[in-house]
Amino acid sequence: QTLKTEVGEFYTKLGNECIQEGVSLSVIMSSPLGHEPGSGVTGAHFVDVASLAELCRHSCGNFKWLRYQESDIFTEWNIAIDKEGSYAHQIREEILQSLNMSLGYDAIFKMRCSAGLRIKAYLPKTKSQGEIKDDGISDSPELVLSCIMPDTCIAIELDHRIGGIPNALEEDGRRSSDSIAYLQTALLYTTAFGNRRVRVTTLALKVTSSIPTIFDAANFDALTAFMTRQAISDIFDQGSLHRARQKILNRCVSILSKYRKHGEVQASPGQLILPEALQLMPLFCLSLLKSRMFRSSLAKISSSTCKPSPTADERAFHLWFSSNVSPAISMLSVHPSLYELSNMTSDVGEPVLFKARRTGQSGQTDVDGHFEQDELDRLSCEPYIQLPPSTKPSVACMRPDGVYLLDDGFRFFLFVGRDVSIDARSEFLTFEEVSDTGQRHVSISTSSDFGSRVWNVISQLRKSYRCSTLEKFERPLYSPVIVVIGSGGAGFRTVIDSALEEEMIESLVEDTSSDGKNYEEFLIDIFNRVKNATM
Repeated sequence: QTLKTEVGEFYTKLGNECIQEGVSLSVIMSSPLGHEPGSGVTGAHFVDVASLAELCRHSCGNFKWLRYQESDIFTEWNIAIDKEGSYAHQIREEILQSLNMSLGYDAIFKMRCSAGLRIKAYLPKTKSQGEIKDDGISDSPELVLSCIMPDTCIAIELDHRIGGIPNALEEDGRRSSDSIAYLQTALLYTTAFGNRRVRVTTLALKVTSSIPTIFDAANFDALTAFMTRQAISDIFDQGSLHRARQKILNRCVSILSKYRKHGEVQASPGQLILPEALQLMPLFCLSLLKSRMFRSSLAKISSSTCKPSPTADERAFHLWFSSNVSPAISMLSVHPSLYELSNMTSDVGEPVLFKARRTGQSGQTDVDGHFEQDELDRLSCEPYIQLPPSTKPSVACMRPDGVYLLDDGFRFFLFVGRDVSIDARSEFLTFEEVSDTGQRHVSISTSSDFGSRVWNVISQLRKSYRCSTLEKFERPLYSPVIVVIGSGGAGFRTVIDSALEEEMIESLVEDTSSDGKNYEEFLIDIFNRVKNATM
């Protein structure tokens, strides 16, 4: 315990020195998947993610943890580096993503509020990126960052001052019945070319005392990212996973009970009413409770390896990642998406391009005969890959003769059911014998039509989470592709596929597990708690 404390203090001190010198450190680390049993919760390949991630947090860098199968590292590097799905290819893409990223340096972030509001805390408390400087006089502390990235996301908790938000002044000096709250942020940073710039954003929000109006205006993605940070703060404040889990449940019940009580909705005594914008709130809370951050770390008796899940490194990594998670992927990072690939229609996996509405002034061409095109139209009409329909991430929805793609935000699992025919497997899978280990490496073929379309789908998911709305968002991690063959199927690898299948099933948070109820049972529990809270 003393050794771990000293190591943690060393990295914290080094991170603070990096801030003083304007240095940002990013770490790309790799280790085996480690399906064999290890020494308790640390697993067989303990690398102390918690300490390394703390260094990246203080210096505002990235921490990327690559997991590989042992058969990957025995493949010739110069061949594997251009092979999609290989360990060498993943390392190259992660390095290129880090090198090509647009950055700002020596940044100072500051926020201020209008009368009636104040900044309560940066979230997660004590675990936000950078260094918070509070002089004790100003009610707007500064956040000092060594660097900022395109996916840098800052969460701030606001609080009401005593007396509330004053009504706005009219031209004659009298107070109007309407109030507006103002929030302003300023980000001072240095570009890669050495230019010092400041970006100011001002937001004016109408003030209301109507609770239904507040619920109607709720942004679910922002709320999930905020609640995730709150829950992580609870772990360090309470010092207990059990208490942090209980607080997640209490927040969900508190929000829904207030809507039931003040939302002006007609609800029968036996019906759970959810706000339109927060229909997935119970599902998110269940997924958060079952995530690697908050679920119990116990060895599974039924497992062939008896490896605890999650290990200490896995929990530390997910805590670090979710402390900085963007609203764009906050839900995906705890609740996976499942796509069925068995019955893909002809358009799935193929590019789709909408025709832009191109007009000049008054619908006419310009002098050169070219049409002017609105920038928004241009961005909205970029081609994207048609995705297969998603299905409920549950074992009950996975047929033994089906092929499925599970996306949990960190990895892609391609699951091939045990009853999929040998001919169908050979059409989109490539099997390679690794002579040095005696293991068989399985990958998705790029030469077949089915395999190429699957790779197109994976490529689109890596680029953007909300593909249906064409929102451009590149994930902070280059998610690897892991092929899992169902138990008893042709090409089944006894040890590794059994472990991978168990790991994949753990991600299906809507099913009953040793660590919690299924979604239907959880909804009943939430309903009973909400009903008791409103009685």
